[in-house]
Parts: sequence; structure tokens; C-alpha cells
Amino acid sequence: MHSTSARIEATRHFHYKVWGLTVWEVLTTASCIAITRDLDCVELWCGVGAVWKAAAAQGHRSEGLDLKNGVAADILTKTGFLKALELTLRLATSGMLWMAPVCSSWIFLNLKNTMRHADIWGNRSCQIVRDGNAMATTASFLFLVSWARGAFAAMENPVSSLFFKFSPVALASRLVNCYYQTTPRCAWCSQPLGQRWLKRYKFQATSSWVSPLWMPCPCGKGNHRSLTLSRVRGGRKKFYGRRNALTASAAYPASLGAAIIAAWGQAKRLTSSQAQGTEPRKRSAAEAFHAPQNIRAPKHKANRAHERYRSQVQGRKALHTDWKDQSRRSWTEIKDQCASARKGQDQCASDSPQPYHAWKDQSSDSGRGRGSQATGRKALAHAHTPDRSWKDQQTSVSSHRDTMEGALTTKTRPSWKLQV
Repeated sequence: MHSTSARIEATRHFHYKVWGLTVWEVLTTASCIAITRDLDCVELWCGVGAVWKAAAAQGHRSEGLDLKNGVAADILTKTGFLKALELTLRLATSGMLWMAPVCSSWIFLNLKNTMRHADIWGNRSCQIVRDGNAMATTASFLFLVSWARGAFAAMENPVSSLFFKFSPVALASRLVNCYYQTTPRCAWCSQPLGQRWLKRYKFQATSSWVSPLWMPCPCGKGNHRSLTLSRVRGGRKKFYGRRNALTASAAYPASLGAAIIAAWGQAKRLTSSQAQGTEPRKRSAAEAFHAPQNIRAPKHKANRAHERYRSQVQGRKALHTDWKDQSRRSWTEIKDQCASARKGQDQCASDSPQPYHAWKDQSSDSGRGRGSQATGRKALAHAHTPDRSWKDQQTSVSSHRDTMEGALTTKTRPSWKLQV
């Protein structure tokens, strides 16, 4: 959905309300539509303000909002929410909204209190859970407002955070068809290797404009400073977070803020060139030489992995085809062997003398076609001869069975009679 009207109509499905307002009501209210769109970048829950300060340094009109700015900037209050909504509505077309809600109620270190592993809405009797739910719902609300008005938007939380599984956040992701990207914090730090925090950021964005933020970890495995402590108590290993370290790792490095602004500027230029029907400007050799390396994942590794997977699939298909052919050949051979064995049995039965059975002669004489010594297994066609009466047949059979010779040949118990 590329048109503004289609995006606004899609927001009807977001039924969560913030202070009695829905996204669709905000987008269709005349007073909200009339707000002047004079901002290029807005950062909510900005903390140290690495993003909006980097945008301001490049000449963009930008603002940040955080609780550190005062009680009036608390987004959990109605005043703070209306202020954040006003800043979002002031974003120009192709502007950028960046949000980083507090992650303390979504990480695994606090699951004992939040209980989000049992219910994603958590233990609502806990204040930190209620605040986390309100911030996540507000962030999803503003995310959809900016997306429907044609701006670029993104939300950030740690990789292991349950924030992205929260119902309002997941619903907004489905409506927008969001793009996800991760990057390690240590790749943007200027500290010496081995002194950088072990933390990975995860971004949920309206499109793939955040893809240039991917960077490989330069530290290597096991060469980080941990944000947690582990202790054994009562025979069980427990993890505790380092409060100061967690707070410090939440602040973006200045280089990451600059990279976010660069990725947004690249996406904005690409969007404007597509709207005008022109190709984006190619970088010169000098720009390509000085560009940051490893912005994207190496394509040759992806191609090798794809080729390896395709070869494995083809090998499994070939093995399955060979097995089917072998099974088909085995079954054909078994059927041929059975047919030849049956044919040999029929031939032996027709050549060997058959034992005498009185009932066969009687049945053949009666014309019922049960078979004879000359025909073996297969019966001859019925000879339509006059049948004897059932009484005559029963009399002849019983008289033959009553003798000793008849009992031995018919294998039936004779009716012994005392003969005087």
C-alpha cells in the first residue's frame, strides 16, 4: 500500500487506544491535518540524543523528547503524549521518527517480576509492567501515525527483548510489513577492543532503509565486557544486571547516530528519485573508497550458503529418485518371479497325476464344472447336462461313505452299523 489514503484506511485495524484516541481518528481529524509539517527528524525517548543531534549537525530541523527534559516531557502522561503526537504530526513527508522505549520491563533479567514469559502482557500488578505496556502501545501508535503520513519510522530495543512480541507492536508490524535489522553496539564504539559492552540493537522499521546499519562484530567471541553478573545461590545459577553498565549501554555512540542519519538520507534520496522517475546519483570513486566498509553482509558468503543449500536439496532429490527407481525395479522383479513361480506350479499340477476324489466325479457328472483330473486347477466350461435330483446325489454319497473304503477315501467319519 503506497498511497496515503490506503495507509490511513489500514490503520482502522489498529484498535488500541491511547488516552481515548485511535490512530484513524488522529489521521482524519481536521485539527491534526492542519498542523504545519516543519520538522525533518524527531527522536522520542532520546536519552543522550545521538540521533537528533546528528541530524541537527547536518542542518536538518530536528527535536528530541525525553523524561530528562522535564516532567512535561513524560510520554506516559497525557501532556507528554500530546507533545509527542504533535512532534510526530509536524514531521514532513519523508521525515524520520526514531523511538527507543525503555527496555527494562522486556528483558530476561526482570522476568521474575514481569512474568512476561507466561503472558506477554505481564504481571499488571507491577508498576514497571504497566509502564512498559503503556510505552510500547504509545510507540506503536506513533509509529503508525508517521508511516501513514509518509515518514520513515523505526523502533529500537535489544535483540533478546520481548518488546517486538507485544500485541500492539506485532499488530503494527503486520500492518506495515516491517523490516528488521540488528547491529552490535561494539561495532560503533571508539573504546579499545575488549572494553566494549556486549549488546546488540534490534530495529523495527517501516522499510529496508535501516539495512545499512548492519555491521560485523570486530571484537570476536568472548572479548566483551558483560552487562550481567552470575552467582550460585541455593544450588542454582542466577544472573544479575549491572545497573550502571545497562544504563551506559543504552546510550547510542555518536557514530551510530550519524550512521542512522546517513541511512535515512540515502533512503530519502532514493524515494525522491523514484518519484521523479530518475536514477539515483552514483558515487564517485573517492566516495566509494572512503565509504564505511562492511555496511552490508558480504554477498559472496550469502551466495555460497545458497549454493550449498541448493546442492543439498538436489542431492536429497537425486537420492529420493534413485530410491524410487530401485523400489520400482525390485517390485517388478518380485512380480515377475511370482508370475514365473505360479506358471511353474500350474504346469506341474497339469502334468502330475491327481488323487481320486469321488466328489469331483460327481460334480463333473452333474455339470457344475468344479474341475477334473485332466484340467488341474482351472475348471472347464459348464456342460449343461441334466442334473440329478438332490435326493439321488445324497443317497449315492451316503451309501459310499458308509463303507470302510468310502470312509478312508472321503476322510469323513462313517456311520458304523452293526451288520448281522
